[in-house]
Amino acid sequence: MLFLKYEDLIEKRPDHVQLLELFTGVENIDPRTFDVKVNTYEGSEAEGHAPDQYIRPAALTKSDRAAVLDQAGKVMERLYSDLAKAA
Repeated sequence: MLFLKYEDLIEKRPDHVQLLELFTGVENIDPRTFDVKVNTYEGSEAEGHAPDQYIRPAALTKSDRAAVLDQAGKVMERLYSDLAKAA
């Protein structure tokens, strides 16, 4: 299992793309792939879509953070110590 912190992937992209290639066996990953933010269909906001196919995620609630810690445990505490404090 490979754990990557999103912030590290963005900040140190070449190193983490290489790590992903080594871990998955996939070669020549295009780093620009990580610039694409797609989480909905292109369309009307009234229908729950967005013109650019991206809807910014809502902040996690205290209950959400507790559920993440319950499922991901010690790994999340190591990666995101501030999440553990806020739960």
